[in-house]
Parts: sequence; C-alpha cells; structure tokens
Amino acid sequence: MRHDWPVCHAGRGSSPPSREALVRTGNARRPVRVAVVGVGIVGACVGWNLSRRGAHVVLIDAGLPGEGVTNWSFSWVNAGNKTVRRTYFDLNVAGMRAHRELAATIGPHSWWHPSGHLRWADEPAAQAQLLDKAALLADRDYPVEVCTGAEVRRRLEPALRVPDRTPVLFFPDEAWVHGRHLVGLLVERAVATGAELRSGAAVRALGTGPDGGIRTVTLSEGERLDVDAVVNAAGPDAAHVAGLVARRLRMR
Repeated sequence: MRHDWPVCHAGRGSSPPSREALVRTGNARRPVRVAVVGVGIVGACVGWNLSRRGAHVVLIDAGLPGEGVTNWSFSWVNAGNKTVRRTYFDLNVAGMRAHRELAATIGPHSWWHPSGHLRWADEPAAQAQLLDKAALLADRDYPVEVCTGAEVRRRLEPALRVPDRTPVLFFPDEAWVHGRHLVGLLVERAVATGAELRSGAAVRALGTGPDGGIRTVTLSEGERLDVDAVVNAAGPDAAHVAGLVARRLRMR
C-alpha cells in the first residue's frame, strides 16, 4: 500500500497586464463585453484576468461561485505524480509555477497551502518503485528528498506513524488549493475591477449576429445581455450551453 500525506506548514506583488481588452465600433473604442458562463475555477480565473485587462465582464452561474465541480475535488498542485508523458509533466511543472505566481499576485489567504507532500509505501516492491520515481524526478530537476520515517518525524510530522527505516519521499514544492476559497477571492477581485456577478441565473438562450458570433445572452429570469463574446466554462453543463447555438461539445 502507498501513502500520500500533505505536510502541514505554511508572496505578493505583480501588477496587472498592460494590454487592454477593447473593441472598435466605428471610430470609437470601447471595452469588449464578455459573458463568462460558469464560475468555477476556470470561469473565475478567466473572468478576473479579462476584467483586470479592461473588459466588461459578467460572471454567470446557475448556482453559487465555486460550488460545482471545483468544490467536489481535492486540488493537489503537483507534477511528481504525472511522469508518464514528459509533455504532461512539463505542463504541470508550469502549472505549479503559475499557482505560486498567483499566490504572490492576489495573496495566499485561505486558498493556498504550500505544504509539501510525503509519500511512502509498506511493501518492499512498492518502496523500490518509489525510489525509482525519486531518481527519475531528480534527473528532471524536480525537488524531491529521500528521507526515513525517523527523519520525517524529527523534521516534518512528529505524529506520523511510519517505521524508522521506511523510505519516505518529501516533495517540498508541492501544494494543495482550496478551490472554493480561491474562486471566491478571484470573483471578489474581478468585481473590484468592474465585473458583474449573476448568481442563481442559468443561461436560457444565446443569440447570434449576422457574422455568426454570439451577440446576446438571455438569462433564466428574462434579462438579456449584449455581448461581444461568451466563455463557456459551465463544467458538466458546458455541452448544454454549446447546444444553444447548435454546437456539439464532447464531454468525457
């Protein structure tokens, strides 16, 4: 049996990008109007980034922000468990870096937990596999330390019950994220830069213009929004939203 354990330990800065989200109408330029459908982690991140670039953003969610798929999962920020394909590994290393940059930009608050991660196994064969993985990750310059159970209790987790000589891998750069708390903070920051939030509002219809682009969003209570673009971040409902303009979105 293999065991994984987030270690309990505990930046700021970075100004918003200078490129503005503007659209030209005749001789004038105005902020681009974007409806973001679904305010989980994807929608909240997109909405915040668009809003701080000057777009007029409306965040739309049939429920409450961050209480769908984002709230159902444990968000482990790592690449050490994703080594089969090098491209996927590199993507996740970049994601770890992006999370650290985000924490430095908006503050860690209650969403960011850079605790590190401990991993060990009971059976000798599984222990050997872990040591092989540690060697592979070290070759890729991924921070990993090989400790013993005794060292872990002395340095990191005094209450951890692992035999003294059992090899334990420590991944100091890994973290976990409280998704709902992060969504709440991103929505707060987006609203502070001019975004609007429509909670408890489902999308009932999407209207297109002569060029085929989506130009209106009608909500469940009848409100109609004029838009230049729609971001479909509706999670399990994304296929339904796409179907409103006769688009098929495969969901796995």
